[in-house]
Amino acid sequence: MWATAALAEAELAGVERFQTGPEICEQRQQRALKTAQQAGSNQGVLAILMSLGLLYHNTGRAEAAESHYRQALEAQREAGNRRSEGVLLDNLAGLLKATGRLALAEETASEALTIHRELGNRQSEAISIGTIGSIRQSTGNMDEAETLYRESIAIHAEIGSRKYEAQGLSNLSTILGGLERWDEAISMQQEALATFQELGDRQWEGVAVARLATYCDDRRQFKEAEELYLKAIAILKAAGDVRTASVNLGNLAGLLLATGRAEEAETLFLEALTNHRKLKNLYSEGLTLGNLGALYMQLDRPEEAASSFEQALRVNREQGNRRAEGLACCDYAILKLRRGDVNEAARMWRKGAELLRAVEQHQALADKTSTMREACQKAGAQPFDAS
Repeated sequence: MWATAALAEAELAGVERFQTGPEICEQRQQRALKTAQQAGSNQGVLAILMSLGLLYHNTGRAEAAESHYRQALEAQREAGNRRSEGVLLDNLAGLLKATGRLALAEETASEALTIHRELGNRQSEAISIGTIGSIRQSTGNMDEAETLYRESIAIHAEIGSRKYEAQGLSNLSTILGGLERWDEAISMQQEALATFQELGDRQWEGVAVARLATYCDDRRQFKEAEELYLKAIAILKAAGDVRTASVNLGNLAGLLLATGRAEEAETLFLEALTNHRKLKNLYSEGLTLGNLGALYMQLDRPEEAASSFEQALRVNREQGNRRAEGLACCDYAILKLRRGDVNEAARMWRKGAELLRAVEQHQALADKTSTMREACQKAGAQPFDAS
């Protein structure tokens, strides 16, 4: 009876994650975990550890998510449950990728892939291949990423998994967009969008529309991009996905800032920040604080910029997002340089560069290095050494 109660409570908590927010969900999950432990229900404990890991993962609490994933992973290995072990490894790989640990992420996803192939689990095999493709995309290996995405999509098509096939097409489209193969990217994203609409998947419909918005944004078609961002945000909110809607509020804010509408951009960034904090989405909170810092620096509001960067560094450090921490350090270094604190700027810059190198963000570091060289030239300072 105790075990049944624990699993029922855990299931209810999963529903509440979308209806009442992460705090109530977490409280219910923790109660369910205690119930399962008291009942000696290994099945219940494992289910709740996995569920809590997903909750922490989805709300940007990387260290807590990793801890729960690894606890569940160890238990699944002890129980010899290879199928669940593979699923957990996939989740862990996604978390490691999100926090910039790309080499470990690929190693973990490859381990999951081996398990799925051993078990003949074709759908999970395709998901793992897609995960590895996304990691290669993050490291700039676009040709390899494209090949892996196409392999993943082919498997989903073969087994008739239309939802995952469409998700794969949507993801592959982002690679084509990054390579400026715009006709292919747009056509593929529209194909994915049509499938999501046919399946009634409003959440992924919103994601696809948002990605079409970014393509317009990248090609400086700002009016079309703004309209699509607003449409995507409305769809995502209607689907109950406030998290992704808020991410796209930030994207729209970036567009407004780039087109000289700084006051509107600030309003949207602050709205997104409020939502991220309400949802305990530390990952997006840290990124948004960094964006606010850059906005305030552009508007010559140095005190607010410094406060935003300090908060961004704290949040990114708390949740183990070394990539975001590195980017914030580099931007904060420019602010310190502008304020005449050359030594502190150099120290902050070296720290940021070290973090970006550690997580293999070579292109991001190259972009920041170029920006810093310009800032040093304007300040009459020697370019900082990134080594």
